[in-house]
Amino acid sequence: MTMTRRFLALVLALCLMLPLCSAAFADTVAPLIAGVFKDGAYASEGEGTVYFTVAGAEAASLYSVPSAGGEIALIETQDDIQDVIAVGESVYYLRSVSGVWQLVCLNGAGLSVLNVFAPGAEVSGLGYYDGKLYVIANSWLYSFDTALGAQTLVSDQEMSDYTILGGRIYFISGVTERTYKRTTSDGAELSVSAGCLYSMALDGTDVQIELETGVTDVRGYSEHLYCHNMSDNYPVANSATGEKWLDGRLYRYSIVTETFEKANENYDWDFYPTGNGLLLYTMGSIDLKNVTEGMSINLMTPEQYTSVTVDGEFAFVYEHTAQKLTRVPTNGEIPVVLGTGLPASADVGLYDLTENGEQTTPSATVKPTATKKPTTTTTKPSASGYIFPESNVRKLTTADLKKVDPTLWAFGRNEIWARHGYEFNKKVYADYFESKSWYKAGGYKKSDVSSIEWYNMEFIQKYEDMYAEEIAQLKAGKKPGSSTSSKPTDSTYIFPNSSTQKLTKEQILSIDRSLWGYARNEIYARHGYEFNNAKYAKYFGNKTWYKAGGFSTKDLNDTEWYNMNLIKEMEKSN
Repeated sequence: MTMTRRFLALVLALCLMLPLCSAAFADTVAPLIAGVFKDGAYASEGEGTVYFTVAGAEAASLYSVPSAGGEIALIETQDDIQDVIAVGESVYYLRSVSGVWQLVCLNGAGLSVLNVFAPGAEVSGLGYYDGKLYVIANSWLYSFDTALGAQTLVSDQEMSDYTILGGRIYFISGVTERTYKRTTSDGAELSVSAGCLYSMALDGTDVQIELETGVTDVRGYSEHLYCHNMSDNYPVANSATGEKWLDGRLYRYSIVTETFEKANENYDWDFYPTGNGLLLYTMGSIDLKNVTEGMSINLMTPEQYTSVTVDGEFAFVYEHTAQKLTRVPTNGEIPVVLGTGLPASADVGLYDLTENGEQTTPSATVKPTATKKPTTTTTKPSASGYIFPESNVRKLTTADLKKVDPTLWAFGRNEIWARHGYEFNKKVYADYFESKSWYKAGGYKKSDVSSIEWYNMEFIQKYEDMYAEEIAQLKAGKKPGSSTSSKPTDSTYIFPNSSTQKLTKEQILSIDRSLWGYARNEIYARHGYEFNNAKYAKYFGNKTWYKAGGFSTKDLNDTEWYNMNLIKEMEKSN
């Protein structure tokens, strides 16, 4: 048992010594450590107001209704709105405006845009813990200090889902996947892949594996994490389409005793651990289960295909046909309808975007336009500004690159040369930098470029190579991921000599840690290894030197084994 485990066990023991006053049906105790993680969901309750979002065929709308019940009001309509989190008098959520995701905050002062993500970025998993917002962007976890407005890259460990429990981040790896196969009674061959469960400290250090089995949908309460265990899978079929797939049964994992046990035998559409027991949502039924005793009670029987979530000790249920929002106490008390009937003008919101990127409540005589595109963005430098203002004084990080439109990375790389007066032959760069007030052509000396600047140019180039296809699609005005020519254009290596020379720790530390996994697998790729992991398959598929097929471990020499093991050890310890 690690020191963290011992500490948590001690805290739990102290908690159990205190008098407990909870519902008789509960099978959990109070949280181990002060601070409760709040998941973003379709609905959340703040000070006297419940906020919820409803998705339509082409857009989504955010609504509010008084906690005491009353008329439902429309806040805004956008391409998409997800992961609503109400904290006191503020509500945070993710919204997509013209295909670009934004993190926004709505309170008495209006609506402010906290962050604009790069075009094409995949953003999900908004959560709140101890004064900070957390979000997954392109599989990496970021935090936002709501008081300081500062963004921090927590970890570049690739993940598909996460939660925070007992002062640690528990996440499902996006890399270490397990694949499970099953043949159904009618002969259908089904398979499912899922990442293993890991944990780390709130600053991204001390990464530990918790479960070496594939899991999905992780949520936590008290000392337990709940997730679907894909190793205990069963086939599911859509009777309308005939589609079949594998689902995992619901399990719970104790972060104190490290035991992993089944929490529910049957299927579930969704689940939420609460202080009163485990809430289970299945077709047409919302039930509360005591996992320890195996007993269940019915809390509500809504219409089928409803939206369900839990905030605190209340479930919120939105029935789409009836357009009705209901608060359901998880202690078994009678559900209360908060509002019925959505406003008719679903294309008009209460807030309009002003020139500075902030939003304020418009006057009654001004018709608001909720879908207006922001007029400011953090990814476009001004005539006097820099793309990477500090690239001459400190090493850039992946977080720095992810703040900038990927189509500007090449300009950011050449910006380093431009600082020293480099005269550009390429018209696109010459025109760009001549428009900058700080640029003075002439006097360039290679010796004037510092080691930090050389590092940053190579660092940016690595990411340009890695995302070359996506950048080309953005430049062509296409959405990243759309079909383009698959012809490889990249002939670079991360470590060109890793098959013939032993690497040193200094060499490995000289590149960003997010590239270590690629460098390790580069050795396999040289020998034609066929990658199952989509990330590596895509990356090496763009290399001109990569030819899939014919791989054998016998072809790996001692130097290559040494280098792979060294990188692997450094991945574990950093």
